[in-house]
Amino acid sequence: MAKRKSVNTLGAAKLTQFRTLLDQFINKPTNNPVTEHKNAGMDMTLMIHDQGFVAWHQHFLAELETWLVNNNGSQFVPCPYWDPAKPIPAQLNKGNNNVNMPLPKNLRPGALKKINSYNVINGRLIPYHNAVHNALGGQMPNPDTSPRPTRFSGPSIRSWFRFTSAGATVSKQGLREARPGVFLT
Repeated sequence: MAKRKSVNTLGAAKLTQFRTLLDQFINKPTNNPVTEHKNAGMDMTLMIHDQGFVAWHQHFLAELETWLVNNNGSQFVPCPYWDPAKPIPAQLNKGNNNVNMPLPKNLRPGALKKINSYNVINGRLIPYHNAVHNALGGQMPNPDTSPRPTRFSGPSIRSWFRFTSAGATVSKQGLREARPGVFLT
C-alpha cells in the first residue's frame, strides 16, 4: 500500500491540481459531501463529533479517495495529510489561520502503538481535532461550514492511519490486532 504523504512534499503544480480536485469534490451537485457531513452532524445516532468521530471521518476520507480514483486524481491516493505544526500551503488555504499545533505526545506513533481500544484513540483525537478546527478560524470552528474550506486528510485522520498501520483494526467487537498496514474496512 502506498504511504500517505504530507501536502508539504507536493510541488506548487500538484497542490493546485489537488485543490482543483478537492473543489470539484466539495461542490458535487449530487451526493454532495458537505451536505452529507452536515446531515450526519444532525443525526445524533451517528455521533460524528463524539463516539462515531473516527469511524465517520474514515468514511468521509474513503469517499474522497474513491472519488479521486474515479476522477483522474489517483495520484493523490492515499490522500495527502496536512500537519498543523506547519503552514497550510497557499494553494490549499481558503482563508484559514496557520495554527502551529504539533501532534500532542499522546497521538505520536509511540503512544499510538500502546492503544488497545477504539474508544481510547477516538477520545484522544477529538480534543486535538477540535482545537485545530477552532484555531484555524474562518469557517472551521462552525460545524455547519467546516467541511467546505479545506478538505484533505488532517491530523486526526493521519493519527488514525498511523494507529491502524501499527497493526490495529476495529471490528464490531472493538479493537483487535492485525497485520501491519491493514486499514479499516
